[in-house]
Amino acid sequence: MINIKDRTRARILNIIKAEKRALTEKELFRKCKGKSNPIRQNDFRAVLTELVRNGEVMQTKNGIRAVPADTFAATVTRLNKTFGFVRDNSLPREDQTEIFVPGKFMMGALPGDAVLCRYIESRGELPEAQIIAVTAENDAVFTGKVVIDGAVYV
Repeated sequence: MINIKDRTRARILNIIKAEKRALTEKELFRKCKGKSNPIRQNDFRAVLTELVRNGEVMQTKNGIRAVPADTFAATVTRLNKTFGFVRDNSLPREDQTEIFVPGKFMMGALPGDAVLCRYIESRGELPEAQIIAVTAENDAVFTGKVVIDGAVYV
């Protein structure tokens, strides 16, 4: 027997794939609930959050929409001042080579963040990608040292 969360998950994916535009969470809940699907809003939100985190749907400032076909779910592995690296989550651990991401395409992502990426034309030996959305932020703690030189922080 299919439980209500699995049914809701399938219903959300079907609705989003059928829509040409992004839907607000309220619109999606209304369409998902329908007349024959007795779902509570908390369960709906939990399923939707999981779908976004897994990269199955994406949440933008305009609403929730289907993930473009040319994207893949990844995790940010390393970060430098001007670039970063991600690993494709769909590949087995031993096959995961790091994918270079130029700094202008990092979208503020930090190590450990779950992201959606799209491959771009490579300028070097490594494959390159751009991050199109951060789906889940890592809760890593940053530490550092603040140095004051006169009236300037360095």
